[in-house]
Amino acid sequence: MGFSYRNVDEFRPNSGQWSPVGDLISWARAGDAIRLNMSVPGLGLVVSFLGPRCFRVRFRPVADADYTTEISPAVVERDLGPFRLTVQDGGDHVTADTGDMTVRIDLKPYRVQVFRGSQLIAADAPSYNLVYIPSDEVVANFKILPANARYCGFGFKTGAHLFKNQTAMTFFNFDNFSYTRGFIPEGQVGGPLNPSEPLYCSVPLLIEVNPGPVGDFRGAAYAYGIFFDNPSQSYFNIGASDDSDMSGRYYFGALYGEMDYYFMAGGDCGEVLAQYTTLTGRAPMPPKYVFGFHQGAYGYYDHVALSAAADAYRAARVPIDGLHIDIDFQDNYRNFTHSERKFPDTRRYLDGLHASGFKCSTDVTALMNANPLDETGNIAAYPPLDAVRAAGALLESRFAGESPDPGPPALFRVSLNYGTNLGSNPYSYPPLKPSADGSTPLGTDGWYPDFSRASARKVWGDQYRHLIQDLGMDMIWQDMTCPAAFANTREQPSTLPLSLIQNPDGQPPTPHAKIHNLYALHLLMATWDGIQRLRKEVANRRNFVIARGGYAGMQRYAALWTGDAPSSWDYLAINIPQMLNHGLSGIPISGSDIGGFANGSGSSPGPTLSDGKIVGGITDPELFTRWMHVGAFLPW
Repeated sequence: MGFSYRNVDEFRPNSGQWSPVGDLISWARAGDAIRLNMSVPGLGLVVSFLGPRCFRVRFRPVADADYTTEISPAVVERDLGPFRLTVQDGGDHVTADTGDMTVRIDLKPYRVQVFRGSQLIAADAPSYNLVYIPSDEVVANFKILPANARYCGFGFKTGAHLFKNQTAMTFFNFDNFSYTRGFIPEGQVGGPLNPSEPLYCSVPLLIEVNPGPVGDFRGAAYAYGIFFDNPSQSYFNIGASDDSDMSGRYYFGALYGEMDYYFMAGGDCGEVLAQYTTLTGRAPMPPKYVFGFHQGAYGYYDHVALSAAADAYRAARVPIDGLHIDIDFQDNYRNFTHSERKFPDTRRYLDGLHASGFKCSTDVTALMNANPLDETGNIAAYPPLDAVRAAGALLESRFAGESPDPGPPALFRVSLNYGTNLGSNPYSYPPLKPSADGSTPLGTDGWYPDFSRASARKVWGDQYRHLIQDLGMDMIWQDMTCPAAFANTREQPSTLPLSLIQNPDGQPPTPHAKIHNLYALHLLMATWDGIQRLRKEVANRRNFVIARGGYAGMQRYAALWTGDAPSSWDYLAINIPQMLNHGLSGIPISGSDIGGFANGSGSSPGPTLSDGKIVGGITDPELFTRWMHVGAFLPW
């Protein structure tokens, strides 16, 4: 099987050429679950009930699929309250009644319909609904799109509107610098207004809200949610026609793995979200300082630059709570370290910032630096790397479909691009050297851990001891969560090669493509749990992580910022609907880089170096002012 990224127009269950589940030949109840057997030998699906308004559907198109194992760690609670399930055989259908809802499962052919009392609130499309490609694991499910229905949620998506009707979206964690690097269908224009672009975080949660149901759905207003828990590249098409007429239908599906979705009925969004955040967990209470004003920049390369910003805010009497120091804080891009050259007597320096009322974070990527040189250019020990390597936690260079080479496998090595030092930063990063024009391309090579293993997460979390306990960092800025890589092809779309093998606990070796979106979630689990352990050793203080990406359930561990956004009016236009949909996807704390991080149509040309100073690349003052207005009301 080959693995590659597919655009939204290349995932085509609506072609009509896939195989539907079709007729079911038998069924049996087992507790609160119903097993349904297909006419294809060995194939079947399971509908299980988790609460009075929640059920789950699982279908994997392989013979004798095991539905007792769980692949995704997104769901942490499957008890959504007491109910009494009544199941009745209707001959050509089965009905399951919880008291709050009735689910009708047609048998010839398969179809699911959901009723609240006598009112229909959700229904599969007739006949061609749960579809797959035989001898493959690609799956999709078509449902009816009723008149007046509106669709929101979907986590981290672009577009200027809250509701995503007439939209095709893909869920694939992607390092989309300036929101212009994503793969999109031919003929489309990329950028913040195009919701078809992949972004840094994936939450495949749909919420349908129907304030005025008519036709077959007539009755009182209702809402429901569908959480599609598949961590490979997945898709939602909300009535957007491409090579077929999608009028009155929507679908969701994935390139690999199984159809595994949770249906949550409710009277409104709040009732749906209460169930979703029971399933996937809720955000812990954050520290109070989180909701203050924070300042960060890629360019505070030493204590002088950082203190200048801090002092300027205090002198101007602008209230500010947080300072965020990028990777220049590290010793030559080595995670979990600090630069004594750029931040001398670091503990005392941070204590001084604390005394002035600042809370501090620093950037931590997931990459363990392979560079043997420290910031002085000398070969130096790197204990965090030694610990992670000794634990066998780093990804190996093994790929699906390839015979392993004899002997121990090599580690898989990747490169990260950290931009360019135009000459204003006086510090060197050995062995990097300036080019002919005096600028220095920045970056590093290294190895990523396999966070799908608990042992890797444990040793990673332990490495925060120096930052948290020795230096007194207050919070962590979790970056490059995709995980990012300096490559951008369909087989390696700014991330790990999709055929690279991971070794999840309790599962067979798995190509990265099948669990790609879990990498960020596992990373956040490792960071949060590690810092929690360290906090308990010295003080019972609240933990906080701000992350660039994640997957459903990330709210248990981190807040979300929207990555390397461009300075543009288009991006400002999407800010409010984007943050609202984060909240409607269970992520209560999110925000953007106010003014943008990357150059865009709303910034001046540049930056360039002139007389030793950086000029250009400045956000338009009117845009920045309006963005500050919006930012004052965002959670982060």
